[in-house]
Amino acid sequence: MSFKDVLQFNLAKRWFVIGFFILISLLAATQLPKLRFDFSPDAMLEFSDEEIAYQHSFEEKYGSNSNLFLLVFSAPESIVNAKSLADLRDLTERVETVDGISGAYSLSKVPDSSDAGARALLRGKLPDLIPDGELSPDQVEKIASRVETSDLLRGNLISANGQHALITISLPEDNASPEAFMPIFREIEAKIDQWRSDGERGAYAISYGGLPYIRAMTVDTMKREQLHLWPVVGLLYVIAMIVIFKSFWQAIMPLACIGCVILWSISIMVINDMPVTMINNTLPLLILVIGVTNGIYIIFRILDERRKGKDKTKAIVDGVYRMALASLLTTSTTSIGFGSLLVAKAKILNGFGFITALAVMFIYVAIIFFMPQVLSLINLDPRRKKDVVSDGDENGDHALPLETPASQEIPQVLPLETQLEAQKSTLQEL
Repeated sequence: MSFKDVLQFNLAKRWFVIGFFILISLLAATQLPKLRFDFSPDAMLEFSDEEIAYQHSFEEKYGSNSNLFLLVFSAPESIVNAKSLADLRDLTERVETVDGISGAYSLSKVPDSSDAGARALLRGKLPDLIPDGELSPDQVEKIASRVETSDLLRGNLISANGQHALITISLPEDNASPEAFMPIFREIEAKIDQWRSDGERGAYAISYGGLPYIRAMTVDTMKREQLHLWPVVGLLYVIAMIVIFKSFWQAIMPLACIGCVILWSISIMVINDMPVTMINNTLPLLILVIGVTNGIYIIFRILDERRKGKDKTKAIVDGVYRMALASLLTTSTTSIGFGSLLVAKAKILNGFGFITALAVMFIYVAIIFFMPQVLSLINLDPRRKKDVVSDGDENGDHALPLETPASQEIPQVLPLETQLEAQKSTLQEL
């Protein structure tokens, strides 16, 4: 059985082939909610397993700042007063109740070493520097003196001018995913809003910081940008294809097939637990560019076959057959080029090379074995409707040129010798 026979067989079983590819695409679409996004710098610097193990051992020995979320409590004036210190204590206690954090620490949680007497022994721990309840002037003076004389407090938990205080929030070590931190940050923001509404605290400014927060916000921002970018690019391609083919269906069908390839590729990423990173987030656009380019070649070849007077089925078979080898060479060489990244040391490049090389070959399968079946369902006559008339086939398989009305027939011009002979005969008769 030749390749042309395979194409003819696929067209004969078009509904089965279309149903199969649609089913695969729907199954792939179910994996979309499981897709992870990781735009953190660590993902760019992930190398061998040995290096990762060394990084973990280093963090266990010397500590890590990858699980500290920071809140900066700012006031127009120095916070070393009864109201501001009480508000700082209240905010720290509220944040500490958030589910999923290991603890919160601020100036209010600093142990008061001046009370290290019998009462401290009975309580089992030193009291907090900012005690519960309303603060008296003596207590405020005591706190101010402690801040002034402690190099560990001034410039660390409280700024030198006293207008800013730091609240450090410890996040669990085993929950280092930026996406997993987002619910915690949202709950902290809700606690802060509630804290503001419970008192006259509009003058305070709360700023966010820390490596986990920066990573989570970066991931969230880039994720939203990508989810907005992909539909916009798809819409621009639809408009461009309509301008090229001057037919909505001829423009939309190839894009639908390429959209299926994007679903297949993303499902492979989910199955292999590959997150969207700063490198492979361009994968849908690459698939769109490569796939549409090859699809345009196929469609124009089919339209050329139609111009030769072939019916639609034969035009599709011959057009795809003539372009199959050229398309195979272009897609395979492109796939090999991306596949060469598998020898790179960085894991992020390995994953990008693997999924892109596989996606390019998916493109070939889609435009050779899926797109022809879809195109067979639409009118593929290259001429405008006013220039053709169908012989009764709704798919336009046998489009025929319109006959020129007799009243509009162009008179034939006789050769000069024939005209002279006719004039000579007329003169002789006269």
